Amino acid sequence: AVADLCVYVQKCSHLGAPDLPARRVQSLLARGTSRGRHAATSTTSPSRASLAREAHQMVLSENGGEWESGFHQSRIERIARVLAMAAGDRPESYRVTLLDTTQTNAVSTADGRIYITRGLVTTSTDDEIAMVLAHEMHHIRSGHWYSWWSLDAEDVDGRHGESARLDPVSEAAQALADLGVDALCGAATTSYAQEFEADARGVLLASMCGYDGRQMYNVLTRLPSMPVTSHPSVAHRIAGVARVL
Repeated sequence: AVADLCVYVQKCSHLGAPDLPARRVQSLLARGTSRGRHAATSTTSPSRASLAREAHQMVLSENGGEWESGFHQSRIERIARVLAMAAGDRPESYRVTLLDTTQTNAVSTADGRIYITRGLVTTSTDDEIAMVLAHEMHHIRSGHWYSWWSLDAEDVDGRHGESARLDPVSEAAQALADLGVDALCGAATTSYAQEFEADARGVLLASMCGYDGRQMYNVLTRLPSMPVTSHPSVAHRIAGVARVL
């Protein structure tokens, strides 16, 4: 469970939200206290919308805030629109935010937000940006992100009997460990298989739209190091892309 919890913490850090685990503990503690005071009142988990707002604010705060550039915003949105329409998605279902940091990175959240850093957008060609956007779009479209942001209400309720024997701190720690387990399996994780999948589908989609899929090699070599517990190595990802191309 400790290892699983570490994976969850690493994922939050990768998204630029290192404070999220602590906030989850506070939320779970508050929820446990509320159950103790109001045993007859059921407590629901935070909504997807509220978690998305929380994630958005934390990503901005940890990455220099939002960067405003009319030229690059229009450029990114133009590419995103082409990709979304080719995939059969509504273009407005994706929202692109530029982050004011020199890091070369991109992340996404389950509500359709894609974040691209100033360092990446100002040093990348349209072909490279298309690879990044198509990759993140596939994560969103396939639901790779959501469940490790929140506890499913049914799962929480299902643990009530078991957690009745635990003090609130232990319950919160166990709940976070369970989130770590969720981050390694199922439909809401950046597991190796899903990273390979997003790479391959992203390259295919962007190539179908006329972008040069070989530029994915350049993108992969410029990204920051990722935790080995959640992301395959750059060499393995390049090998995977090569099989597609």
